[in-house]
Amino acid sequence: MPGRLVGKTVDAKNRTAFCVTLSTREQHIRREKATSNICSNQSLMALRSCIYMCLMGPAGMQKVADTSRRAAGAAKEIISSHLKNAHGMKILSSVNFNEFSILYSQENERRIEKLQASALSQNVLLGLKNTAPAKSGFKGALSLAFTERFKKSDADKLDKIFGELIV
Repeated sequence: MPGRLVGKTVDAKNRTAFCVTLSTREQHIRREKATSNICSNQSLMALRSCIYMCLMGPAGMQKVADTSRRAAGAAKEIISSHLKNAHGMKILSSVNFNEFSILYSQENERRIEKLQASALSQNVLLGLKNTAPAKSGFKGALSLAFTERFKKSDADKLDKIFGELIV
């Protein structure tokens, strides 16, 4: 039954409570038979983004953007200090907002994988591996993005991770 479903439950104080659950069209149909579930999902994400932006307002969105930009800058400085003596690795020098990429050679692919594994063991998702731009002369690129949730403790973790594996 597509649309909104209402469930009945009991809250922590044993009072009857109702919960509205949004059911996207065709979510109960097998994947190969569904035709428009992707449209429903995109609409839900657009609605969520709209609500977030309305709640934040122009000043809040500006603050989030500034904080994200500063976080990326701080992370870029930390990582740059570790990569200055690393052969076959460098930060892609381009204008960035809240993200940047570390270019690496074929010889450093294993090192990048170790960096990612070390970060993951500390609950840090250290970017996504991509193909490096053809004209760069590098094999791959590790793309990192930063949000307003990046804190001093996260910067310390990055410093430790890169300090241990980039010598």
